[in-house]
Amino acid sequence: MNLKTLLLDFNISRCMLATCGLATAVLLPFWLDGLSAPLWLPLAPLLTCHCLAVLASVVGTMVWCLYPRSRSEGGGRSEFRAMLVTAALHLLLLLFGLALCTYPGIQEKGFQREPAEAEKSSGKPPWLLVFAPLFVVCPLGLAGCVWGLRHGRAQQLEMIFGVNFLQFVFIALRLDGVISWAWVVVCIPAWLLLSFLELLSIYHLLWAFLIAATTAAVTDGQRRSHMLSACTHVTLLTCLLTFLALLTAKVDEQLSLNFVFIFVPLWIGLLAVLLSSCCLRGGNRWWFGLRQSFCPFLLDMLPCLREFANVGYSWHDPSNETNDDSELVAVQPTVPALQKRLASPDGAWTVAAGSGLPGSFRDPAIFPPRLFLDIPD
Repeated sequence: MNLKTLLLDFNISRCMLATCGLATAVLLPFWLDGLSAPLWLPLAPLLTCHCLAVLASVVGTMVWCLYPRSRSEGGGRSEFRAMLVTAALHLLLLLFGLALCTYPGIQEKGFQREPAEAEKSSGKPPWLLVFAPLFVVCPLGLAGCVWGLRHGRAQQLEMIFGVNFLQFVFIALRLDGVISWAWVVVCIPAWLLLSFLELLSIYHLLWAFLIAATTAAVTDGQRRSHMLSACTHVTLLTCLLTFLALLTAKVDEQLSLNFVFIFVPLWIGLLAVLLSSCCLRGGNRWWFGLRQSFCPFLLDMLPCLREFANVGYSWHDPSNETNDDSELVAVQPTVPALQKRLASPDGAWTVAAGSGLPGSFRDPAIFPPRLFLDIPD
């Protein structure tokens, strides 16, 4: 286990979004089941995430203007434009969340809505107006996907909203009472999209297995990244399809389960995304104007963490070794500061550390750790 590699592969943006989404997914079913609480409570984690993204883009824009020399470092211009597109997306999603929380009567009625005629007579705004920010998000996300493909950047959040315009229109019309279809029919665009993405993810998983089986021009890190990404996508999409099937059956009154049990597949999918954020690189170095990845920035701000974050441990399995006392296990030390020789009292084993020569010991049950105290790139 190498903490240095783990920190370099950590994606803070993906982790924050998955954490806030998981918190909302845990709180929302209790509100749908009749918890007497305002809608602000379950949506607070996601709204906080959107606010942080907007604030991070503002700070990043200020740093962009103050430090013009950093614009050309490592594709800084393309990363800055990607940050602006993502920030605009989060701003529109924040507006939609605020409009949803302030909709008249939604705090009292919860999931049980009034008839469409009663809502029209009460002077409530149409749901098409509430969904207006999402209607703007769709073309913006589609444009962000096209731009990302041209510049070799993965725009996953933009792709999700860019192809769901028809789905948002159907939901708004169904809530306004313009159409009276069953919810399983209203969600046909989501069914088609998730099924298509599931097929692509399965193909990606098979391709990752083929890459893992080859040895030419493929490193261990690339194999691990392809396999982890494919497994995460397959798990997430399978959980989303299961969640959508249970949810449509519940709102069509064909299932008597509570919403807490219906949201369990969504929890599993978001948890898989959260765990994958620790091993998949990514993110944008212009968030909050850091101009570098989050973990190296944190190590630069807190130098005391370097001693604990740059340690690699390897464990020796004694079951794989023979009982021959003449066999020696070589240890190559990497810390030149330790210039001494360690020996057991009975002389059964010795370890030479820091001398530049491999030490050895005769007891296979003892294996000292290897320390990497260098600063990460």
